[in-house]
Amino acid sequence: MKVKLSPQVNENKKINYSFDNETITAQCDGLINVYDLSGIADNFYTESEIDGEILIEPYVEETIFCFMPIIKAYRDDAYVLYVELLNFIEKDAIYEEKYPSWFEI
Repeated sequence: MKVKLSPQVNENKKINYSFDNETITAQCDGLINVYDLSGIADNFYTESEIDGEILIEPYVEETIFCFMPIIKAYRDDAYVLYVELLNFIEKDAIYEEKYPSWFEI
């Protein structure tokens, strides 16, 4: 999985992420939410099979936050999962936080 932390200035909140395979745990303001992205097909859709029929549905995940930390998730042609996550930064954040790169988990 490749991850990019997309910056948004917010001086009052901080999101911490941890990763386990294709599961992301987000923690903010003492709340914790777990997002399992292993079912993501292309462009934030999930793929499942019911009675031999393949169903492709929009990925909708319950969240306890007043925001959705997952901005975008998709797979490339090699089936590598790319996830763009919300990252609250301060207005005087360092360059790397303002202009993030993709990193591999």
